[in-house]
Parts: sequence; structure tokens; C-alpha cells
Amino acid sequence: MKNFYSKLMLGFFLLSTSTINAQTPTYCAPTYSGWAVNEPAEPITLVQFGTGAGSINNSSSAIVSTTTPRYEDFSSISMNVQRGQSYVLKIKGNTNGNFTNYFTIYFDWNGDGVFSNSTPANAAAQQVLTNQPEKHQHTTAIVNSTGLDNVEMVYTVNIPNDAVLGSTRMRIVKNMNAPSPAPCANPFFPRGQVEDYTLNITNGTTPVVCADPGPNPGDTGCVTFTYDGVSKTLTTVRGADNQIWLQQNLGSTQVATSMTDTNSYGDIFQWGRWNDGHEKRTSTTAAVPTPNNPSGLTSTSTSFIIGSTTDWWDGGTLTDTWSALTAANTSSTEGCDPCKAIGTGWVMPADTDWTAIKNAENISNPTTAFASNLKLPASGYRSSSTGNYTFVDQRGYYWSSTTSNLGGKYFYIGSTTANPTAGAMRGQGHAVRCIYKTAVAVNTVVVTAQNNASTTITTANGTLQLQAAVTPTTANQAVTWSVHSGSTSATVDNAGLVTGLANGTAIIRATSVDDPLKFGELTVTVNIAASSDTFDADKVKIYPNPTTGMFFIDTEIDVKSIEIYNTSGQRILKTNKKNINLENAANGLYIINVYAADGTHASYKIIKK
Repeated sequence: MKNFYSKLMLGFFLLSTSTINAQTPTYCAPTYSGWAVNEPAEPITLVQFGTGAGSINNSSSAIVSTTTPRYEDFSSISMNVQRGQSYVLKIKGNTNGNFTNYFTIYFDWNGDGVFSNSTPANAAAQQVLTNQPEKHQHTTAIVNSTGLDNVEMVYTVNIPNDAVLGSTRMRIVKNMNAPSPAPCANPFFPRGQVEDYTLNITNGTTPVVCADPGPNPGDTGCVTFTYDGVSKTLTTVRGADNQIWLQQNLGSTQVATSMTDTNSYGDIFQWGRWNDGHEKRTSTTAAVPTPNNPSGLTSTSTSFIIGSTTDWWDGGTLTDTWSALTAANTSSTEGCDPCKAIGTGWVMPADTDWTAIKNAENISNPTTAFASNLKLPASGYRSSSTGNYTFVDQRGYYWSSTTSNLGGKYFYIGSTTANPTAGAMRGQGHAVRCIYKTAVAVNTVVVTAQNNASTTITTANGTLQLQAAVTPTTANQAVTWSVHSGSTSATVDNAGLVTGLANGTAIIRATSVDDPLKFGELTVTVNIAASSDTFDADKVKIYPNPTTGMFFIDTEIDVKSIEIYNTSGQRILKTNKKNINLENAANGLYIINVYAADGTHASYKIIKK
């Protein structure tokens, strides 16, 4: 009777809380049998689910061995997720050579402790990413990976709107040659591995359908995008400058409710960097990379860079940009714009954009900055020398995409002033507020030499600075530079600087970033004159002192080198100095070869007594 009553009460409890996983289910431990038992295990080496604070980021051994565990229970590692939201899952593993491995990911969405769905029966079905009630099936393969290289499976996980609230299990099975046949018995064949993790499902809100703000200053809208691997919805606003801005700092959780609202401060970026993890206010610090620019950053460069005598990107120039579309497009002169994550048209504001909004909104101090339509809080900045925070709750620091002699320009909002063209070292951490600029169709791209300079380069390794003008002037002026033909004669960098290599012509092309079909070209001629310093015996005179061994060579040509040989034919001296000292040399006959710049030479005989 007691057991019946307990079961009755349990049944009533489960029925009355059908959307809440009130108990912790017991999940099957993977078992395996047959000849594969004695095969070495090929492990899963990295699981990343989401990004940023609270995400799953678990590395494990890459060793292929019979002692490597077939099953690793990492269910103590958990992450909070929301119904209806999307998260990026990345997995790496060791394939033990040039073999194909598949990852199958099982989810217990209904919280009953059972992974019940079967694997799709054929290859066509396996290629479909199916959000089944119990399991995501993903069959994108990895091939020939050590588990420590850049080969990875990337998959977007959608949390079902009806997933049971509470803790549930995510099981990842790595399998050779085909997807996993089952989550429990013989889940891998023949050498794979299984790992378990925990997801804490919370009640997400109904997805918001976003629209742009209305035409009036102060009208608001919203924009939804993926940031740090998680879907975000941020508020947008029409400024008094008639432009659309984020009404929140990038990385914040809400629009500022006061000048000192910490939830509105958002992330802190170094100039030229993107949301790689360094921008989090609690990120660790690290020394400058080598090289000290975006090309020196790696997938593990997630720390805020500091230095006492050096600074992040301290060798930068005025022609550097913060406009690359993705981290993969960065270089030694181009960082990645974190605003690009929002979508097409969203960019880091230039100093001219900050100037326009400052004047239109009458921003003059932190109080008026918060009172403006942009609701700018006093989020302070992070020091590039210590990593500490300064002027938090007191002043505002907002990066622009414009460079300065000190590194980068920013909108400084001080206690009694607002300066949209202030400059700071690129290593400082400032807030980012993005602006939306409607794309303007490109008509033409015209390439000219800067300052109407001659388009002929006459010296070896001589340079010529080109410039590109995109019409109309309201269109995006960004271009990419390339040598369309004549690459043996000249090169061009991403700022339009041409370097002459060898005689000939080169066609230099500037292509619109917004419209790759629109470009302009300019022909550069390289005409390097041959050296006039051919040897002329009449222009060389030698004044010897046979007794002391000192002699002087007087030339009217550019002497490349002087070589002296003794009577045995051994070279005893090579120099480009014209004062020769044979004081310690033995008496006898010496041959002196004097070489001109073009390699021609003449020989002279000197007798030392």
C-alpha cells in the first residue's frame, strides 16, 4: 500500500509539473563489445558550446591508446541555455591519420533519461540536420586531424521551445566512417569515444521580430544577431543626426537606465580587435603577441593585452583600418570590426559620425550623453598598462574606426567636455557603439597617383603612393588593392603603395569592397636606369708608401669593394675603405683588385719593401 501510494503521488507530481524536470534522470553508461574492445580509443579533444562566461569549453587528451577511456563523463560541466535560442557547438577529435570521423550529438529534450531516437537509416537522411525530440543528428565529418589542429566540426544547436525545463544530458559520440548507431550499446565503431555534458534549460521568451526605428529622432527598433555564439536582440534608435544607432553598448544586456547602470556598460574592446574573448570585463591579461598586430593573434588569443613599455599594435600607422568583415580577413594592417557581427550595413562609427551625433544631440558631458537618444553610459576604460579600470561611473570612452597619431580616435565624454576626436593608444579598452549605414550603390572607382606624382618609378625598390576615389562620395570608399598584371615589375600593399621591382609595366587595380564588379586601374611604369659606375681606370689612382705599407686609393667612381691578394694568390683583405694598411704584412708583391658598383674591376700591383 505504501509503494502504491508513493507511486501515485509521484505520478501526480510528474503530471502537474510536465514542463519541469524535477528529478535528475539516470542515463545509460555507454557499453561496447566485440573485437573493437581491444582497439585503441581515438578521443574527442575539444568541446565548445556557446562562447563567453558560462559556456562549455572543455579540452581533453589527444592521445590515441588502449588506455584512453572510451567514455568520459563530463556531466559535472554544465551550461545554462534558453528555449528557442541558438548556440554554436564546436567539436575536435583525433582521427589517428587520414581517416573520416563523424560526430553524433544526442539530447534528452523531454528529460526522461532516455535517448530513444534511432539514427537515420540512409545517407540522404543522415545529411539532413534534424531537430528530433530526443536527438540532433549531425553527420558533417572531420578528416585527417590530430585533434590539436584547426580541423573542427561546427554546428548550430537550436533549443526546442518545448524542451523540458531543468537539467538534461547532451551526449557526443565520435565514430569512424559512419554516424553513431546508438547512444548506449556499442555507440561507436570501432575506435571512437563518448563524452557527456549537462545543459540547464531555462524558459526563453518568444522570438522578437525586429524592425528599424521610425523616421523621428528617438524612435526605437531592434536587431537580432548572433554574438558570442548566442542569439541576441538589442535595441536600436534613430538619432537626431537621422542615423540608426544601437541604443546599447555592444555586449550589454540592456539600454542604460542611468549614467551608472553597470548592466549597460557592455564589453571593452582594444582598437582593431573583435569579440574574441578579450573584450569581456573579467578577461585575463597577457603580454603583447608576436607580431604585435592582428596577424599575431590566434584562436587562443582571448586575453586583454597589456605592456609597460609596449602597447597593443604599437607599430601601427595612420593607414591601418578596423574594417575586416571577419577575423579570417585580418592582416598586419587591418583589424576586424566587431560591429560587422550585427549584419550588413552595421559598422564602427568614424570620428565624423561621433562629431555629427555630438552636435545633433547637444552632448557635452556624461549627464547629457545619457539624456541623449543614444543613452550613452559612463562605462570608463581599461588601462593598457595594468589591465585595471579607470573612470567607471564617471566618464565615457567610445572607439571610432579612425586612426590617430597615438593609435586610434575615440569619443571622450568627460565631466565638462565631449571630444569626438580624442586619441589614445590602441591597447586601451573602450566601449563600442555601432551605427547602421545604408549601402549606397557604387558607380565608379578612379585610381590616381597621390599629389599628381609621375607614374614612372626610376629607382630600384622605389615607391609610388596611389589613391582611389569611389563615386558617389556617399558610397563606401573602402577598396582592395591588387596587381592585375605585371607582378614581376611591381607590388602593391593594401594601402595602395606601389614598389618597383624590375623594368616593365604593371597594372594596379583598386576594387570596391561593396561591389567587386566595380574597379579602377592605373598603369605604373618601372624604368630603373642601369648603373653608370662601370670601371674606368682613368678615374682610379693609387698612392702607395712601399716602406710603411700604407696606401690610399682615390676614385671618382662608386667603389663597391677592394680585394688584396698576396703572391701565393691568397686573399688577405676585402674592404670598401680607401685607406689600406699593409704595415704588418710581409714584404713582397701584392695584387689589388678595385671593383666598381656594376662588378667590373681593374687590377693593380703594389710592392711592399
